[in-house]
Amino acid sequence: RWPRKEIGEICEIRLGKMLSPVSKQGVRPIPYLRNANVQWNRFDLSNVAEMDFDERQEAVLMLRPGDLLVCEGGEPGRAAVWNGEIKRCCYQKALHRLRSIGDAVDSRFLMYRLWFGGTQNEFTGSNAKTTIAHLPAIRLAKLPIALPPIAEQQKIVTRLESELAAARALVETLETRLAEIELLPAVLLCTAFRGGDGLVPV
Repeated sequence: RWPRKEIGEICEIRLGKMLSPVSKQGVRPIPYLRNANVQWNRFDLSNVAEMDFDERQEAVLMLRPGDLLVCEGGEPGRAAVWNGEIKRCCYQKALHRLRSIGDAVDSRFLMYRLWFGGTQNEFTGSNAKTTIAHLPAIRLAKLPIALPPIAEQQKIVTRLESELAAARALVETLETRLAEIELLPAVLLCTAFRGGDGLVPV
């Protein structure tokens, strides 16, 4: 029921800067994101590297809140929306940066669409039409998606985020219960041998 658009029709797609020994001389170091920093729907910023970006490169490759970063390799298609977690940050060539052309697409909606594609092996294996785990810009640009109006996209995102938050809370509760269950043998043994209704004196 929604029109289908190729991602290249609705987003500007740009790869980051190639890493090289020359780019790490400490002349103009700026934090940059690598493939490993981008996880599904989040960023792992525990280890952020730096390399040199000149003023022109910084102007072109500086991240803005709302940018969608997509992994080219590793786990192709893995994506997260940048929210300005680091004030001044760029990205390397292993990542695609997607920016909506006008108000064509909500970056969070597109991220969830790519996440769905990842669960369906859309970017790897037989569905990817290649034996190499790789998502080049030309193939990403040609990826068709069903595109509802922007207001509908935002409603879908709001509902998804609410349900995902509830799922995370449930997982946390289950993990707590499992941890308690794993401790149960030790508790029972302690009760048996050390007091309370202990069955055997130690």
